[in-house]
Amino acid sequence: MLNREGVKTLKTWYYKKLRKPLLIRGARQVGKTTLVRMFAEMENIKLIEINCEKPWSFIPLIKSLDPVKVIEAIEFELNITINPEKSLIFFDEVQSIPSVLKLLRYFYEEVPEYKIVTTGSLLEFVLDEPEFSVPVGRLEIMYLGPFSQDKLFTIYMYILFQDIKEICKIQKVE
Repeated sequence: MLNREGVKTLKTWYYKKLRKPLLIRGARQVGKTTLVRMFAEMENIKLIEINCEKPWSFIPLIKSLDPVKVIEAIEFELNITINPEKSLIFFDEVQSIPSVLKLLRYFYEEVPEYKIVTTGSLLEFVLDEPEFSVPVGRLEIMYLGPFSQDKLFTIYMYILFQDIKEICKIQKVE
């Protein structure tokens, strides 16, 4: 309901045969993380969410630019097995660890069967650094903007309608 266009774009990207890692850019609080979570839930995909603002033990491995080692370390730390056919690896808040963006090139070149999505806000500061180079041609970029007033009105009306339905159910029970 909240962002059908974004979910549709993610679905198209996820099911492509030849897919590049995806970077979802947008201002703070526009729903980037929520969109990825919603999509994974709707498609019944195992979401491996890595918030880059948290202190993970595998973070130093990211600078090695070895995606296989990074995947193994994530599996070890989270005590999971990542099935590339049914999983989505999600690096959230990548502006906190810019080397994740460099690693995306190697995910694409060395282990393209893994589906990788990243989100970040304030990425302009990271991308403008002179020593940073975007992995051109090895990354898809999606921009997520804020909702228009019409979209917000539709969302509020939907929420109001859901609340009214719930109130009616409660009153019938009593």
